[in-house]
Amino acid sequence: MVADLSTPREFTPERIPVRGEIIGWSMAIVILATATVLRLAGSQWANLGLILAVVFILSATSISFGNWMDRKTVLRLSRSGISFANGVRRTELGWHEIGAVRVIPAQWGAREVQVVGETAQGKAHFEFRTLGTVNYQGQERGRTGFTDGEFILETILRMASLQAAPSDNPSYSYYARK
Repeated sequence: MVADLSTPREFTPERIPVRGEIIGWSMAIVILATATVLRLAGSQWANLGLILAVVFILSATSISFGNWMDRKTVLRLSRSGISFANGVRRTELGWHEIGAVRVIPAQWGAREVQVVGETAQGKAHFEFRTLGTVNYQGQERGRTGFTDGEFILETILRMASLQAAPSDNPSYSYYARK
């Protein structure tokens, strides 16, 4: 299917449920409170509790940061090119500036797509995932990546005029200009 880009199209990834973030912060708070009580009571286990609390706080922070980046992620296709922003980085590439695309198998049936190019400011790249589904006991429990990820990938390959090229690694596909 060829993309009609007369009107720019924006895509956002599937949102991961915040349940994991809530559980992470809840555990961090409970362990920190327990460690504080143990410390006040003069227990020999207080230092271990503080170490565990730091580990849980770092984990919860990591989960929150990942969720924040997902909420900020926008991939935009237009006639002139593609732009990608995720709250930390912003990359804009014209179709003629895209030099290569790598497609690597990822978890849950998704594929990681790495887009590499060069602009007047220097080398640029970004990555995104196609749709992946988390299944447990035969039921879909979650989704990750871009729902229209395969469409986005096909549009990039067509608009940038990229063709399959030999890859030095048989586990992924490589596309470049001929």
